[in-house]
Amino acid sequence: MELPTLAIAIERLVKTMELNQNFFAKQAWFSRTTIIAILAGSIAACNDTTNNPNTATLTPTPTQTVVVTPSPVPTQTVVVTPSPIPTQTVVVTPSPIPTQTVVVREPINDLTIVGTTPDKQLLLNRRVEVTNIKAQTVNGDRTFWVGAGNNQQLFVVLDPVLDAGSAENKVVVKAGQALNLNGVIKPMPSSQQAQTQWGLSAAEAKQLSNQTIYLQADRIKFL
Repeated sequence: MELPTLAIAIERLVKTMELNQNFFAKQAWFSRTTIIAILAGSIAACNDTTNNPNTATLTPTPTQTVVVTPSPVPTQTVVVTPSPIPTQTVVVTPSPIPTQTVVVREPINDLTIVGTTPDKQLLLNRRVEVTNIKAQTVNGDRTFWVGAGNNQQLFVVLDPVLDAGSAENKVVVKAGQALNLNGVIKPMPSSQQAQTQWGLSAAEAKQLSNQTIYLQADRIKFL
Protein backbone atom coordinates (compact mmCIF):
# COMPACT_ATOMS: atom_id res chain seq x y z
CA MET A 1 0.00 0.00 0.00
CA GLU A 2 1.37 3.49 -0.83
CA LEU A 3 2.21 5.89 2.06
CA PRO A 4 -0.15 8.77 1.19
CA THR A 5 -3.04 6.39 0.97
CA LEU A 6 -2.17 4.81 4.36
CA ALA A 7 -1.84 8.21 6.04
CA ILE A 8 -5.17 9.31 4.73
CA ALA A 9 -6.75 6.13 6.06
CA ILE A 10 -5.28 6.62 9.56
CA GLU A 11 -6.29 10.21 9.62
CA ARG A 12 -9.85 9.33 8.84
CA LEU A 13 -9.81 6.69 11.55
CA VAL A 14 -8.60 9.17 14.15
CA LYS A 15 -11.24 11.70 13.24
CA THR A 16 -13.87 9.05 13.52
CA MET A 17 -12.63 8.00 16.94
CA GLU A 18 -12.58 11.57 18.16
CA LEU A 19 -16.11 12.07 17.15
CA ASN A 20 -17.13 8.97 18.95
CA GLN A 21 -16.76 9.87 22.60
CA ASN A 22 -18.07 6.51 23.69
CA PHE A 23 -15.10 4.87 22.05
CA PHE A 24 -12.61 6.88 24.12
CA ALA A 25 -14.67 6.46 27.26
CA LYS A 26 -14.48 2.75 27.02
CA GLN A 27 -10.94 2.63 25.75
CA ALA A 28 -9.18 5.29 27.81
CA TRP A 29 -5.90 3.50 27.67
CA PHE A 30 -5.79 3.68 23.87
CA SER A 31 -4.13 7.03 23.34
CA ARG A 32 -3.17 8.99 20.35
CA THR A 33 0.44 8.20 21.04
CA THR A 34 -0.26 4.54 20.51
CA ILE A 35 -1.97 5.21 17.20
CA ILE A 36 0.92 7.36 16.07
CA ALA A 37 3.35 4.62 17.02
CA ILE A 38 1.39 2.10 14.96
CA LEU A 39 1.37 4.53 12.09
CA ALA A 40 5.07 5.05 12.32
CA GLY A 41 5.70 1.31 12.39
CA SER A 42 3.55 0.80 9.34
CA ILE A 43 5.38 3.51 7.44
CA ALA A 44 8.71 2.03 8.44
CA ALA A 45 7.58 -1.37 7.26
CA CYS A 46 6.48 0.00 3.95
CA ASN A 47 9.76 1.78 3.43
CA ASP A 48 11.67 -1.29 4.42
CA THR A 49 9.82 -3.34 1.91
CA THR A 50 10.44 -0.81 -0.80
CA ASN A 51 14.14 -0.49 -0.12
CA ASN A 52 14.87 -4.14 0.64
CA PRO A 53 16.28 -5.76 -2.44
CA ASN A 54 15.67 -9.23 -1.03
CA THR A 55 11.97 -8.76 -1.20
CA ALA A 56 10.64 -10.74 -4.18
CA THR A 57 7.82 -9.35 -6.23
CA LEU A 58 5.96 -12.06 -8.06
CA THR A 59 5.24 -11.04 -11.57
CA PRO A 60 2.97 -13.49 -13.37
CA THR A 61 4.64 -15.24 -16.27
CA PRO A 62 2.84 -14.53 -19.49
CA THR A 63 1.11 -17.60 -20.90
CA GLN A 64 2.70 -18.89 -24.09
CA THR A 65 0.45 -20.48 -26.65
CA VAL A 66 2.19 -23.29 -28.45
CA VAL A 67 0.75 -24.09 -31.87
CA VAL A 68 1.68 -27.59 -32.93
CA THR A 69 1.62 -27.98 -36.70
CA PRO A 70 1.68 -31.66 -37.73
CA SER A 71 4.42 -32.57 -40.15
CA PRO A 72 2.92 -33.38 -43.54
CA VAL A 73 3.01 -37.07 -44.41
CA PRO A 74 4.94 -37.44 -47.65
CA THR A 75 2.79 -38.75 -50.46
CA GLN A 76 4.10 -41.94 -51.98
CA THR A 77 3.26 -42.68 -55.58
CA VAL A 78 3.10 -46.41 -56.26
CA VAL A 79 3.41 -47.38 -59.92
CA VAL A 80 2.13 -50.89 -60.60
CA THR A 81 3.53 -52.39 -63.77
CA PRO A 82 1.55 -55.46 -64.88
CA SER A 83 3.58 -58.53 -65.56
CA PRO A 84 3.76 -59.19 -69.29
CA ILE A 85 1.64 -62.10 -70.46
CA PRO A 86 3.93 -64.61 -72.13
CA THR A 87 3.17 -65.03 -75.81
CA GLN A 88 2.38 -68.56 -76.76
CA THR A 89 3.12 -69.61 -80.28
CA VAL A 90 0.73 -72.26 -81.46
CA VAL A 91 1.99 -74.23 -84.38
CA VAL A 92 -0.80 -76.00 -86.16
CA THR A 93 0.41 -78.87 -88.22
CA PRO A 94 -2.23 -79.96 -90.65
CA SER A 95 -2.99 -83.60 -90.64
CA PRO A 96 -1.56 -85.19 -93.72
CA ILE A 97 -4.14 -86.09 -96.29
CA PRO A 98 -3.89 -89.77 -96.87
CA THR A 99 -2.74 -90.51 -100.33
CA GLN A 100 -5.07 -92.69 -102.25
CA THR A 101 -3.43 -94.82 -104.79
CA VAL A 102 -5.69 -95.47 -107.69
CA VAL A 103 -4.64 -98.50 -109.55
CA VAL A 104 -5.92 -98.41 -113.07
CA ARG A 105 -6.26 -101.96 -114.27
CA GLU A 106 -6.50 -102.94 -117.82
CA PRO A 107 -9.68 -104.76 -118.84
CA ILE A 108 -9.56 -108.53 -118.93
CA ASN A 109 -9.35 -109.62 -122.54
CA ASP A 110 -8.90 -113.34 -121.99
CA LEU A 111 -11.40 -115.51 -120.13
CA THR A 112 -8.55 -117.86 -119.20
CA ILE A 113 -7.52 -115.26 -116.60
CA VAL A 114 -10.93 -115.54 -114.98
CA GLY A 115 -10.83 -119.34 -114.94
CA THR A 116 -7.31 -119.64 -113.57
CA THR A 117 -7.46 -117.02 -110.79
CA PRO A 118 -7.74 -118.95 -107.49
CA ASP A 119 -9.34 -116.13 -105.49
CA LYS A 120 -12.24 -114.94 -107.56
CA GLN A 121 -12.89 -112.06 -105.10
CA LEU A 122 -9.85 -110.31 -106.61
CA LEU A 123 -11.74 -110.09 -109.89
CA LEU A 124 -14.77 -108.23 -108.53
CA ASN A 125 -15.62 -104.98 -110.35
CA ARG A 126 -13.01 -105.66 -113.03
CA ARG A 127 -13.89 -104.72 -116.59
CA VAL A 128 -14.06 -107.51 -119.16
CA GLU A 129 -13.74 -106.88 -122.87
CA VAL A 130 -13.63 -110.07 -124.86
CA THR A 131 -14.07 -110.54 -128.58
CA ASN A 132 -15.15 -113.39 -130.82
CA ILE A 133 -16.33 -115.76 -128.14
CA LYS A 134 -19.15 -118.24 -128.59
CA ALA A 135 -22.28 -118.58 -126.53
CA GLN A 136 -22.44 -122.11 -125.13
CA THR A 137 -25.71 -122.65 -123.32
CA VAL A 138 -28.63 -120.21 -123.31
CA ASN A 139 -30.86 -120.38 -120.23
CA GLY A 140 -33.26 -117.55 -120.95
CA ASP A 141 -33.69 -114.12 -122.50
CA ARG A 142 -30.95 -112.59 -120.36
CA THR A 143 -28.70 -115.42 -119.21
CA PHE A 144 -26.23 -117.72 -120.99
CA TRP A 145 -22.79 -119.31 -120.65
CA VAL A 146 -19.67 -118.41 -122.65
CA GLY A 147 -16.26 -120.06 -122.90
CA ALA A 148 -14.77 -123.05 -124.73
CA GLY A 149 -13.65 -125.24 -121.82
CA ASN A 150 -14.50 -125.75 -118.20
CA ASN A 151 -11.74 -123.37 -117.05
CA GLN A 152 -12.98 -120.61 -119.36
CA GLN A 153 -16.73 -120.81 -118.82
CA LEU A 154 -18.38 -117.75 -117.34
CA PHE A 155 -22.01 -117.10 -116.60
CA VAL A 156 -23.32 -113.96 -118.32
CA VAL A 157 -26.36 -111.87 -117.43
CA LEU A 158 -27.45 -109.07 -119.77
CA ASP A 159 -27.92 -105.69 -118.15
CA PRO A 160 -31.63 -104.78 -117.82
CA VAL A 161 -31.05 -101.97 -120.33
CA LEU A 162 -30.27 -104.56 -123.02
CA ASP A 163 -33.47 -106.47 -122.27
CA ALA A 164 -35.99 -103.66 -122.20
CA GLY A 165 -38.05 -101.85 -124.81
CA SER A 166 -37.01 -102.22 -128.42
CA ALA A 167 -33.67 -103.81 -127.40
CA GLU A 168 -35.49 -106.88 -126.07
CA ASN A 169 -36.41 -108.02 -129.61
CA LYS A 170 -33.02 -107.11 -131.04
CA VAL A 171 -30.84 -108.80 -128.47
CA VAL A 172 -31.58 -112.49 -128.79
CA VAL A 173 -28.68 -114.74 -127.96
CA LYS A 174 -28.51 -118.20 -129.50
CA ALA A 175 -26.18 -121.06 -128.69
CA GLY A 176 -23.11 -121.15 -130.93
CA GLN A 177 -23.26 -117.46 -131.83
CA ALA A 178 -20.00 -115.48 -131.91
CA LEU A 179 -20.08 -112.39 -129.74
CA ASN A 180 -18.13 -109.41 -128.55
CA LEU A 181 -18.93 -108.72 -124.87
CA ASN A 182 -18.14 -105.83 -122.53
CA GLY A 183 -19.16 -105.81 -118.89
CA VAL A 184 -18.24 -105.88 -115.18
CA ILE A 185 -17.64 -108.88 -112.94
CA LYS A 186 -20.15 -109.04 -110.03
CA PRO A 187 -20.55 -111.39 -107.04
CA MET A 188 -22.93 -114.29 -107.60
CA PRO A 189 -26.14 -114.22 -105.51
CA SER A 190 -27.57 -117.31 -103.88
CA SER A 191 -29.28 -119.95 -106.05
CA GLN A 192 -32.71 -118.93 -104.77
CA GLN A 193 -32.11 -115.26 -105.47
CA ALA A 194 -30.73 -116.05 -108.93
CA GLN A 195 -33.78 -118.14 -109.74
CA THR A 196 -36.12 -115.33 -108.69
CA GLN A 197 -34.20 -112.42 -110.28
CA TRP A 198 -33.36 -114.02 -113.61
CA GLY A 199 -36.28 -116.40 -114.14
CA LEU A 200 -34.25 -119.59 -113.99
CA SER A 201 -35.50 -123.09 -113.37
CA ALA A 202 -34.46 -124.92 -110.21
CA ALA A 203 -32.03 -127.08 -112.18
CA GLU A 204 -30.48 -124.03 -113.88
CA ALA A 205 -30.15 -122.22 -110.57
CA LYS A 206 -28.50 -125.27 -109.03
CA GLN A 207 -25.77 -125.11 -111.63
CA LEU A 208 -24.77 -121.72 -110.21
CA SER A 209 -24.25 -123.03 -106.68
CA ASN A 210 -20.53 -123.57 -107.28
CA GLN A 211 -20.02 -120.18 -108.98
CA THR A 212 -18.87 -117.10 -107.04
CA ILE A 213 -18.89 -114.47 -109.82
CA TYR A 214 -20.73 -113.64 -113.02
CA LEU A 215 -20.38 -111.12 -115.85
CA GLN A 216 -22.98 -108.37 -116.10
CA ALA A 217 -22.80 -107.40 -119.77
CA ASP A 218 -23.62 -103.78 -120.60
CA ARG A 219 -22.62 -104.08 -124.27
CA ILE A 220 -23.05 -106.90 -126.79
CA LYS A 221 -22.29 -107.24 -130.47
CA PHE A 222 -23.23 -110.14 -132.69
CA LEU A 223 -20.62 -111.25 -135.25
